[in-house]
Amino acid sequence: MRKLQLNRRTKLASLISTLLLLSACGGGDGGDNSNNNSSGIVDTLPAGHTVSDNEADSRARSILAQMTLAQKIELIHGHGSPVGQRGYVGLNYPPVPNAMQDAVGFMPGIPALGVPANNMADASNGATVEGVQTTSLPASVALAATFSTDMARLYGDRIGAEIRILGFTTALGGGVNLIRDPRNGRGFEYMGEDPILAGELGAERTIAVQKHKVISTIKHFAFNNYETNRMVANNVIDEQTMRETELLAFEIAITKGNPGYIMCAFNRVNGDYSCENEYLLKDVLKGEWGYKGIVLSDWGAQSSTIKAANNGLDEEQPGQEAQDTPVPQFMKYVMGGPWFIKALQDAAASGDVPMSRIDDMVFRKLRTMIAMGLMDTPPQERSKINEAAGNADAKKLADASMVLMQNKAPANGTSTEPVLPLSKNAIKSILIVGGHADKGVVSGGGSGGSSPLIENQVDACGQLPISPYPTCPNYIGVTPLEAIKAEFPNAQVTYLDGNDTSAAAVAAAAADVTLIFAAKWLNEGSDVPDMALSSPTNDNSGTYTYDQDALIAAVAPQAKKSVVILETGQPVLMPWIAQVDAVLNAWYPGVRGAYSIADILSGDVNPSGKLPVTFPESESDLVQPKLPTNLGSLIGQSAMFKTLEPTVKGAIDGQMGAGTYDYMKTVNYREKLAWNGYKWMDANNIAPLFAFGHGLSYSTFAYSDVSSKVTASGDVNVTFTISNTSGPAGTEVAQVYATLPDNVPGNVQPPKKLVGWSRVELASGESKEITVTIPKKYISTWDAQSSKRWITTPGNYVFTVSDSSNTTSINALTTTTTIQ
Repeated sequence: MRKLQLNRRTKLASLISTLLLLSACGGGDGGDNSNNNSSGIVDTLPAGHTVSDNEADSRARSILAQMTLAQKIELIHGHGSPVGQRGYVGLNYPPVPNAMQDAVGFMPGIPALGVPANNMADASNGATVEGVQTTSLPASVALAATFSTDMARLYGDRIGAEIRILGFTTALGGGVNLIRDPRNGRGFEYMGEDPILAGELGAERTIAVQKHKVISTIKHFAFNNYETNRMVANNVIDEQTMRETELLAFEIAITKGNPGYIMCAFNRVNGDYSCENEYLLKDVLKGEWGYKGIVLSDWGAQSSTIKAANNGLDEEQPGQEAQDTPVPQFMKYVMGGPWFIKALQDAAASGDVPMSRIDDMVFRKLRTMIAMGLMDTPPQERSKINEAAGNADAKKLADASMVLMQNKAPANGTSTEPVLPLSKNAIKSILIVGGHADKGVVSGGGSGGSSPLIENQVDACGQLPISPYPTCPNYIGVTPLEAIKAEFPNAQVTYLDGNDTSAAAVAAAAADVTLIFAAKWLNEGSDVPDMALSSPTNDNSGTYTYDQDALIAAVAPQAKKSVVILETGQPVLMPWIAQVDAVLNAWYPGVRGAYSIADILSGDVNPSGKLPVTFPESESDLVQPKLPTNLGSLIGQSAMFKTLEPTVKGAIDGQMGAGTYDYMKTVNYREKLAWNGYKWMDANNIAPLFAFGHGLSYSTFAYSDVSSKVTASGDVNVTFTISNTSGPAGTEVAQVYATLPDNVPGNVQPPKKLVGWSRVELASGESKEITVTIPKKYISTWDAQSSKRWITTPGNYVFTVSDSSNTTSINALTTTTTIQ
């Protein structure tokens, strides 16, 4: 389920944009690696599963032996996107039979064999179901900002509970792609730039979802790092870099989280599409990692039958009911196929796809549904979601995720105390400016956004009626204006919409404190053109009617106290940062986010979030300052589709020379291990605006007494003491970074990399001794040249404990351990 930012130039472009939303969101030619249980192998119950591996395998084999080829094919291809096709019903296109009509994907069951139907729902940032009131959680990037496995479990628990209550079997979410570029339209759906952080939180989220007898996903496998040209792009990246960056995030999330589904990505990796990539699916995922579950295509990401089947793809989505089922023209244009109906039957008949492989595809589906408990306890009739419980969870997550980025003494005053927290008794007048703070808080677009037909409290651009996803900035939940009035009952609170900069500046000079709300909207299907806050020049939705950066620069210097509250899904530029007293990043904070904003402003909640992404000073500091060219735009299309490739390639190569198209669709990861963010900046001596891991508190913390020791298993224990040296109780995220020996073979290592952390709650004056265990793999490197395995190079390993990736912090401590 993907979505392009609405382009109103033509109806065609709008329809194509809508269908991009529906185009995702989400081996071997022999046997199944998980289907060879021999006597003597100890049975296991993977975390989050309901039935043990051996029992799931045995029962699946029994059912498989009773199935006909026709029944097997039914379980290998989706039968359409019910909610995606709903807008076309009445236009001579039928609904998807027997499906829940608000499901985004559907596969029928086989009642005679006890196989339940599989109705799928989007669930990146909460259950996203058209027309149903579900809990809109803070965006996944906000979850990453908590640095908390407890919060990841709470996040997954809420999603799993609501998906199950609504009668679905599968929750499509769990993006762990790393942020290579903060302009990525789907960046808000992912969990930052660091593989270990994304992997560990992704695993815990997945386990919690699946405890509810719901199949969860990890996606988009792999290197779906741009929305621009995502359907045709070829990402060129060497093996060691793959394994030590994004594939490490997937490895952790998959091997620890045990997801039932892995969703393969649209893009090519080293020349082959992800959904038919032998190295990714067959060699690494199912081979080395021993993955037992199902690989499904992103919606429309499949490109072949024989190659995809033999190289590891197990399920086509969204597919269609039968070979001759009428499908809306534009859906066919975007999705392609069908690949796994008649074409697969023919390939099986000819021997091009062995029956053993087809059996493997079906076996994986059966054993996964058994393992999750779906065979024994299928979903029941839909019941009502506990809205109060959902709101409470959303509030806890928002509280823990918001990052206080700056908190200085007021520039226009004599006080030496930081602006925040604001005193409920002393503050008598509050000016709130801009950001639609009288309407709600913003959510991201596409399949990871909130359901737009429940509420969009701004809707300046007009939601496309056939789209089940937000097609323009979606403002939801309690309004900041309402929450701040409730939190500061003794203050006169005034709201100005920001369109009159002069009036806002005059009002700011009179108010005790000025709160300026500002947003950057991100949307599936397209990358944003720059890192500036949304404005009429970089966002054509009509929602942002003035230059937000200019407003802040004009209003903040006039204020007695100025606070900027950002609602963003990724880093933004802050040309006004020196003119502002305080900055609170709320991310996309979810349905109760406004209350968290108000509570942090007053000090009722002590901020504890840390940045999971680096904020650069300039776009020139990015690993790839210039975005890829949208190849579809060269022939007047709003996006590039696979079906356009022959036309676009012919046009470009004809005008610019053979090979030009292939050059333009290629993204070279020349940075190797210096992945964008703190590793890139460290390697190139670039100072960030705000460092990865940065986040302030109303408490102050001191670090002391650091030491390190290698365990018998080769892990490293790093031990240190944290003390709360201030008045209020607070939470600190202590981070551990490793610097590897100079003689590590292969690609040049970054100067340091995150290898562990601890989120620590401390009462006033309290001290705690903390031990962070660093798994051996996290200080190992991938030997791409000979052994094809993780190796640990003997030498001196330096571990730095700090409050951020800025290891010159006053809290930074180092310890060195020799590994033999």
